[in-house]
Amino acid sequence: MNIIEFKNIGKKYGDKYVLKDISFSVKKGEIHAILGENGAGKSTLMNIVCGMPVIEKSGGYEGDILVDGEKVYIKTPIQSTKLGIGIAKQELSIIDTATVWENIFINDEITKSTFISKILGKNMKVIDKKSMREESQRLMQSMGSNLNIECLCGNLSIGEKHFVEIAREIKRKNIKLLIFDEPTAVFTKEESIIFGKLIRELKEKGISIIFITHKLDEVMDYSDRITVLRNGKYKGTYENNGITKEELARLMIGKELNYPIERSFTTSSDTILSIKNVSANSGNEFIEKVSLDIKKGEIFGIAGVSGQGRDTLGNVLGGMIDYTGEIYIGKNIVKSGDSEDSIKKGISYVSSDRKGTGVYLAGSIYENICISAMHTKNRFVKNIGFIKIADRKAMKEYAKTCVDNLNIKCQSVNQSVGELSGGNQQKVAIAKALALNPTVLVVSDVSRGVDIGAKNNIMDILKSICENDNITIVMISGDLNELRSMCDRIAVLNEGKVSAILSADESSEKFGMAISEGVKKN
Repeated sequence: MNIIEFKNIGKKYGDKYVLKDISFSVKKGEIHAILGENGAGKSTLMNIVCGMPVIEKSGGYEGDILVDGEKVYIKTPIQSTKLGIGIAKQELSIIDTATVWENIFINDEITKSTFISKILGKNMKVIDKKSMREESQRLMQSMGSNLNIECLCGNLSIGEKHFVEIAREIKRKNIKLLIFDEPTAVFTKEESIIFGKLIRELKEKGISIIFITHKLDEVMDYSDRITVLRNGKYKGTYENNGITKEELARLMIGKELNYPIERSFTTSSDTILSIKNVSANSGNEFIEKVSLDIKKGEIFGIAGVSGQGRDTLGNVLGGMIDYTGEIYIGKNIVKSGDSEDSIKKGISYVSSDRKGTGVYLAGSIYENICISAMHTKNRFVKNIGFIKIADRKAMKEYAKTCVDNLNIKCQSVNQSVGELSGGNQQKVAIAKALALNPTVLVVSDVSRGVDIGAKNNIMDILKSICENDNITIVMISGDLNELRSMCDRIAVLNEGKVSAILSADESSEKFGMAISEGVKKN
């Protein structure tokens, strides 16, 4: 039995089809992966299923959707919810100033009757905080998570926030189809294991899962069937046991991949970035007396499990939070917690929090790429007498070059960044950082939410700018294989301290031992 069936689904933005003739079905109690490069149409299809306003505002969609065999036309999120469809999106909708249990039940509170409500009607019922707390605790335990339900969500890691978002969806009693959009992109290895167990348990309960990811290993581990989209077109649905990862990669991008990229050039002996006894706190994570000397022309990796300090170090280097200690670019000291000074001294930062600090979703592509450089580096401006104004022609020309070089899939540089897929938003964030002409480029989980083709492209770009433009790169990531394929040296952080600095060709056992120390202490 099919829970949902798509028949000849099409979607236009203007005169351009972003989806055309998409037809496939998802069975009851099935884990169904949807694969495709950024811009392949995955997010647009999910926006249609979930009744997102952007679809109706831009003319609706073509074709038919059947839920439990009944034809429906989904116009609103409320309608989608009533049909038993839920989604845990890559871009979170979590209120940081609310607790875990408050976020789980926001806009769906449990109420209880009172003497007054029995007389004046159900609108006079009161919120049942005790029941919501108890249900939240039960949900967390059933998911295998030990999150404190009284904790403010602003103190959680991005991965932990994803579990709160998932709990919000699975608590619904009518849920029959649950969509996961790149949930594991920010998960630690341990969180990914918990997630894998969770979706298998949901499957056993008869809940169907649509699983969108770029991690082919997870597709092979979790899914029953796999649908591939490319350039808005349907490329086929395959049984998991009837296709290989290599075949899926070719279907997604239409060509062979040459990943991982191997480093083949040497660095200078001169130190360009010096971190001396730096300590800082960020949410529930900290670093303590971190000291590192990073060489000019080096790609330097920062590894460690989530919560051990790597995200905090990135925020420190980007001038996002205050710190004690000293940071130097060459001989110039960088001011604590001053992002503008960091930029002026030569540090550009691509945060792992793309939506929060990486890009301005309502702004155009060219504005996102150029405005920071205009304000801090005096680029893209022209003088009219004594007045300086934005040179929008120069901004658009530069942005078009970035679109071509980074393979950003868009209609034009005037398009809103919020209309792009997650991976293309990430590329805009990288272009924005490069427009600042940095001496040191700090990238945090730069391949999060990016498909394998785009990931290969981004790694090529990072290697090229390091080698050809003499830009030093600090690469923060939870993906050890990614770091080892790119970096000259890798520092491992445990409990906020540097536990080891290893070369990329050190044995896997050494890396495993260095990283596992932090895991054991948690």
